[in-house]
Amino acid sequence: MKKIVLSVERGDQGELWGTVNYDDNLLVDNAPTIADLENQMRQLLMDFHDLQPEKVLFNVEFLVSGLFEDKKFLNASEVAKKAKINPSLMRQYVSGNKNPSLERAKQIENAIHEIGKELQTVRIIPKSIKEIAEKKSATSPKRMVKL
Repeated sequence: MKKIVLSVERGDQGELWGTVNYDDNLLVDNAPTIADLENQMRQLLMDFHDLQPEKVLFNVEFLVSGLFEDKKFLNASEVAKKAKINPSLMRQYVSGNKNPSLERAKQIENAIHEIGKELQTVRIIPKSIKEIAEKKSATSPKRMVKL
């Protein structure tokens, strides 16, 4: 398996642009999704370098603009808050008008990883607490459940 870096950023029309630098050859393409972009890059690697698509694994790197375009569920203001960055500056990074320094990019990356760790602790229950309490009080009339 060949691991290759795929760098992704947001285009002017909201599309994703990707670049792969392989064997001193810069491959560039765009697509609406990461999956489509990966498939197109695999095709380019096969066309120009005879790499079999099934033997290519991408390590995807994002410019901030590309990350927020691909991961639309991320809230830029909340990420900015967690990274201790001015929300207005974060919006400029997201729009692609500015690019963060290496140190600032690391702050944003760390904040997103922290959010990921928080999300991993989330547990979803199938019923509301009110439903559970109502069921308990219906089966145990002697117990009072305050809602």
